[in-house]
Amino acid sequence: MTVSHQESPAVKYSLLKSLLNKKVHERVRGGYRLCKRLTRNMGSVPIRIDSYPTLYVDLRSLDAHALKLFTEEPLPSVPHEPALTRVFNQIIRPTDVVFDVGANLGLHSLTFSRMAKKVIAFEPNPALVPNLRKTLDGVPNAELQACCLSDQDGSVDFHVSKWDHMLGSLADWSGQPADTINVPAFALDSLLEK
Repeated sequence: MTVSHQESPAVKYSLLKSLLNKKVHERVRGGYRLCKRLTRNMGSVPIRIDSYPTLYVDLRSLDAHALKLFTEEPLPSVPHEPALTRVFNQIIRPTDVVFDVGANLGLHSLTFSRMAKKVIAFEPNPALVPNLRKTLDGVPNAELQACCLSDQDGSVDFHVSKWDHMLGSLADWSGQPADTINVPAFALDSLLEK
């Protein structure tokens, strides 16, 4: 089977969803390479969530979390742990400003935008920022800060797993091979002054 570069995104999306649902990338020899080839130009894939702005994900790394969102799309609601969402509902008031520290894909930011007056999403991983920016552009009460929160202004070493680009931290805690990148950092107090 050959995959033409001229095929429409809809055809590629449909084929990829079918292959992923059958777990071809995990079970069939060459299946991973085929899925990887299909996702080569899928760095910003829209995920529709009922009554929410569009969420954008990068499928190129075949990350399990992004693939799950993609295969289950369209989603009836923002996929969160129900217990966590109940806690959010108990503590967030409509007049609050919520900080989503380590916003990642923006799923919590989307939830917070429904509960609070304003959401400020902080994300230091430059690989996640373009899609997060695209997602938050559809959220009028959200703002993105592409930086790391730290105890002082400057820059810090940030560790991003090579296996899961959505795992990032100031500490190299994952036990997975990681890339270390230098990212801008700000103390929350100095950001609040601005």
